[in-house]
Amino acid sequence: MGDYKRRRSFNRRITELQDRQIEFNPVALIDREFDVARLTASLAEADALEAAVNARKATL
Repeated sequence: MGDYKRRRSFNRRITELQDRQIEFNPVALIDREFDVARLTASLAEADALEAAVNARKATL
């Protein structure tokens, strides 16, 4: 049931973001997409670091 709520929440958030895209001019959209891409990359790096730290802790 929790997965359903999460998916519904994500879908609602995506819809809200798509609706807000209409309000921005093209330059603002490109800037926003750049920020999203940068944050996504940062999250991936943080996840990799967390996995490495947990693996190292497990070996100690």
